[in-house]
Amino acid sequence: MTVQYHGGLVSDYWTQRLLPGTGKVIYQDGFESTLVRCLKAGSGGGDATRDTALAYMGDASLKISTGAAIGATQYAEFPLPCSPTKKFGLDCVFAFPTVNGYAAIFQLIYIDQNKNSFQAAVRYELSSYDNTNFIINGKLQYQNSNNVYIDISNYKLFWYSLPLLKFARLKLIADFASEKYVSLVINDTLFDLSKYSVYKSASEHGPGLFAFFYCYNNPVAGGVADLNIDNLMVTDEET
Repeated sequence: MTVQYHGGLVSDYWTQRLLPGTGKVIYQDGFESTLVRCLKAGSGGGDATRDTALAYMGDASLKISTGAAIGATQYAEFPLPCSPTKKFGLDCVFAFPTVNGYAAIFQLIYIDQNKNSFQAAVRYELSSYDNTNFIINGKLQYQNSNNVYIDISNYKLFWYSLPLLKFARLKLIADFASEKYVSLVINDTLFDLSKYSVYKSASEHGPGLFAFFYCYNNPVAGGVADLNIDNLMVTDEET
């Protein structure tokens, strides 16, 4: 499957739903203004900021940076209202602009009226950078029903010198009503995750929907690690 953009307004592109799923957009952010919807936290002195030096569309992206200490982490969270359909999609482009990156997590959390928390997430763990062929080697994992990350596949990302080409496309769909994943798309690769269950647990919080992005630095060498996110969309009523 190949997704191509043949022109038109940016807003047109993001509503064409060229990737699997036919969801309605309930939140969209290109990070062109202040991060009023973004909550952030971590360990080791990191931050989440607007990055005007690297963007996929427009003038900025969201830059999630860890501290330099070994094992440092940083996340950005977007709290949203929930809906009765319980079938959501997380859609964005992402980039690893520094070689100290170790792993990134892309996660949707849905909490219902009974304070049941349902979590669906994919993790990309970087293993090596091939600077000759401009390739990042790594593996994809999903968060299983026991809150353990299980391998899906080894996957190569391309590491171009041009800023625009550093970004990869991701879309994760989960059906929290059936407590199952649906699918994952990375660039031109579709992964059927429909046989896997999401992680369910009790929550102290009330109902809501949350999009999370985590960045981890190298657990051996440390160093500041960055994860850039752009063209974020959260969708509802996926089919």
